Amino acid sequence: MKDMFTRKSIKTGRPLSERTPDKQVVIEGKAWVIGRDNIDTDMIFHNSHLATTDIKEMGQYTFGNLDGYEKFAENAGPGDIVIAGENFGCGSSREHPSVGLSCAGISAIIVKSVNRIFYRSSINQGLILIVSKEAVGAYEQGDPVKVSLERGEITVGSAIFRFQPLPEKLKQILEMKGLVNYLKSV
Repeated sequence: MKDMFTRKSIKTGRPLSERTPDKQVVIEGKAWVIGRDNIDTDMIFHNSHLATTDIKEMGQYTFGNLDGYEKFAENAGPGDIVIAGENFGCGSSREHPSVGLSCAGISAIIVKSVNRIFYRSSINQGLILIVSKEAVGAYEQGDPVKVSLERGEITVGSAIFRFQPLPEKLKQILEMKGLVNYLKSV
């Protein structure tokens, strides 16, 4: 099975995360704090861009319809991590918002709560999504974020926040960069 952490940014070709010498999966990036609740799928990826299917183009529309974040796609870097509030990803069931975030180079999303359909869509696209109310409140825009999937830890400064480690099957789907690739491998 391929290691998900050989996954590279579409923008730069650089790895989005890596394994430590003791085989821990570690994701590190800059925090993009979306300081609002109820971010719906049209705010993440507006429906006026649904005809776009080229993954090299999709990332540029991410958060383009969200007041204050119109330049997100231009400024987000490979491996950055979105930090958001309650009910993230509410709205439609389309895949474009998850694909757009992944194409923008986002390596993970940490939220207070998430719409269940958006959660599944993110996993299906190979995008890591973690629910941790405590960690969300600890970050400021641009702070370094460090996540250990095996340990179930999110680190900000010297503070460590714990989350339930992902089930093995979900980690396998993420390692294969999404559900379709996983199903092709079994």
